[in-house]
Order: sequence, then structure tokens, then C-alpha cells
Amino acid sequence: MGSNNWRAAQNRIARLHQHIARQREDFHLKTAHKLVKQYDMIAVENLNIRGLAKNTKLSKSIYDVGK
Repeated sequence: MGSNNWRAAQNRIARLHQHIARQREDFHLKTAHKLVKQYDMIAVENLNIRGLAKNTKLSKSIYDVGK
């Protein structure tokens, strides 16, 4: 299905995506830990993601967070 160079490039891309996903997860865990230690009460809000994504200026950023 392709040359060895193509496969190597695909593997590199997959590793980069995995690296970014792990960085995001690490950031989220550390931020959550910091918030839990710092505050006695934390409020959570349900957001209408589809409604927010209709704003063309925000849509790319909003969908990027979900990955």
C-alpha cells in the first residue's frame, strides 16, 4: 500500500499526535489537581458545544479541544 518512506511518515505522524494527546492529558490532570487543592468548592457548567461552534471565530478552537 505504499513505500517504506510513506509508512515511516505515517508512523511519525501517529507518534506526534499521540505525544500531543498525552501533553493535553497531562495539562488537564495537573490543572485539575491544582484547582482541587486550591479551592473548597468548584462549580461545573454544561455548555452547548454545537451552539458555540456555530461562531466561526470559535469553532476551530472548540472542536480542537475535544480531540
